[in-house]
Amino acid sequence: MGTTEVIRVGPSGALRLILDRALAFLRRGELIAFPTETVYGIGGSAGCPGTAPALARLKGRDPNKPFQALISSEDQVRALGYSFPTWARALTTRWWPGPLTLVLSNEKGETQGFRAPRHPAVLALIELLGQPILASSANRAGGADALSARDLIRTFSTEIPLVVDGGPARLGRPSTVVDASSTEPRILREGAISVAEILGAIGL
Repeated sequence: MGTTEVIRVGPSGALRLILDRALAFLRRGELIAFPTETVYGIGGSAGCPGTAPALARLKGRDPNKPFQALISSEDQVRALGYSFPTWARALTTRWWPGPLTLVLSNEKGETQGFRAPRHPAVLALIELLGQPILASSANRAGGADALSARDLIRTFSTEIPLVVDGGPARLGRPSTVVDASSTEPRILREGAISVAEILGAIGL
């Protein structure tokens, strides 16, 4: 077991130093834990082939189960070859960035979950990295979500090399997941956004 470095998001003047430190870990292919507005997450660079296996081992999760990709903009999703059905634009306009995960498909029929989290430090980190962060909630498979850095350290002890402490998660509920890979929306998980709000935004 290694050690865990904890850095706290503080005054804006120190933010760039925090981001640079987090970038160094991500570029080395290491996992980090970080705050979002929903719950705390764990992730690594999507460009590193070892990220998904490392996440699966850490969480004790089926390695064949995909992880979501945290992105900074719709343009980043399109650049990866994934497209949005027309109705999904009403959702991204209202909740990106925010607590909404969309499952999208590409021309090969592959699907991937994407989310733009509403946390300025995480969005800035993704932009500086230049690619998505492959991520999951900061818990063991089937365990309770971590709503603070203290929660996740209690669960993982020193298994995560870097923890970015941004204080308590504001919403305290996971994102709502909508399958937008076909012409009809399918809600896979009701989280911080209610089913009624999703259907209302789409006009159903």
